[in-house]
Amino acid sequence: KCIILTARTPQDKEVSEIERFLKDHDIEHMVSDIVFTSHKLKGPFAKAMDVNLHYDDSEPQLESVRSVGIQAISSVKQITLF
Repeated sequence: KCIILTARTPQDKEVSEIERFLKDHDIEHMVSDIVFTSHKLKGPFAKAMDVNLHYDDSEPQLESVRSVGIQAISSVKQITLF
């Protein structure tokens, strides 16, 4: 199952962007839940939901998730300069 774990609050204006992204990519059926941490670190939420893999673009959120023993991968593209 796939869960979206967001630091947003349910009242944030960007919430509709999540729903629009899911619909635009025809993947809303793949997401079982959207969980809002209300700007709190995601590690405790991920642990409570038995998450086994987490992707994030925020280093503090990645560290929080890793600190509870869950594999966390940066979703930010790495650019290599020559």
